[in-house]
Parts: sequence; structure tokens; C-alpha cells
Amino acid sequence: MENPKCCRIHYSIMSLSSIVISVMVAMILFLVIAAGSAISSFDKDSPALVVLGLVVLILFIVDSLALGVGIVDIIENKPVCVLSIIGVALSAATIIGTIVLYVIGSISG
Repeated sequence: MENPKCCRIHYSIMSLSSIVISVMVAMILFLVIAAGSAISSFDKDSPALVVLGLVVLILFIVDSLALGVGIVDIIENKPVCVLSIIGVALSAATIIGTIVLYVIGSISG
């Protein structure tokens, strides 16, 4: 007996890549925040903080790419995949968190 269409799990490589990229960016961003708080307690003018800021900027760009991949997957696939919606939501949350992190850093000086 064949499974009905509504019970099949539908996913694509693009939806999985959107989720994986956004989760990896979130984990690396968490580690960068932890390293930045440890370094900033010793020296405010450390070159390591500049490198961490550039890493956060690169992670922002990579997460924007994951957001774009998830949006393209939603647009291209007629049966909308739940995984691509989750990937877009995770990417958007990480991008908003990165922007908030930059705003807090610029306010605190």
C-alpha cells in the first residue's frame, strides 16, 4: 500500500543546507561572544577583538546566504517544505541577534 502524499516527509538539499548553515553560524557566534567577553575583560584595545569583530561580520554574511537559500527554496518548491521555513526563521533570528550584538557593542563603546 502506498503512503498518501500528505504523510510523506518532503525536504530538499537547499532546506537542509539552510538549517545546517544557520545552526553552525549560531554556534560559532556563541563561541565568538564568549571569547570576546573573555578578551575584553583584559584589554579593550586588543587586536583580537578586531579579529572577532571581522569574524562576526563574516558570519553575518554567511547567515544572509543561508537566509537567501531558504527563501529561494520556499519560492521554488510548490509543496512548501517545513524545513525551509525553519531554516529561514533560524537565519532571521541569527541575523537579528547579530545586528543587536553590533548595536550593543557600538553603544557600550
